[in-house]
Amino acid sequence: AGHDCDKCSRACPSRIQVHQLIAVRSLECTSCLSCVAACPKRADALHLGTPRRRLSPPRLLGLLCLLLLVLPLLCYGLLGIWVSQTPLEIRAQLLQLLPQLTH
Repeated sequence: AGHDCDKCSRACPSRIQVHQLIAVRSLECTSCLSCVAACPKRADALHLGTPRRRLSPPRLLGLLCLLLLVLPLLCYGLLGIWVSQTPLEIRAQLLQLLPQLTH
């Protein structure tokens, strides 16, 4: 709310009056982002997200690395979680069979 144009509202296929709202919380909204694409002041006027603060791309990348790389390594190495019950000999045999497997 607060911007003088109504390009976002005109671009909305659901005819939601986006330019009059602070946050669109409507069941008719399909998150097509037509309003964001039509906005001439995209950076500060419209964004898709939660009312909380937005994560910057470097922070998002750091969070993903933490969840996908560091957390499993900690669980496996330090905490002893995710330990296989398969003996090493059987694992070695299974790894030797991998090249022979096909679709």
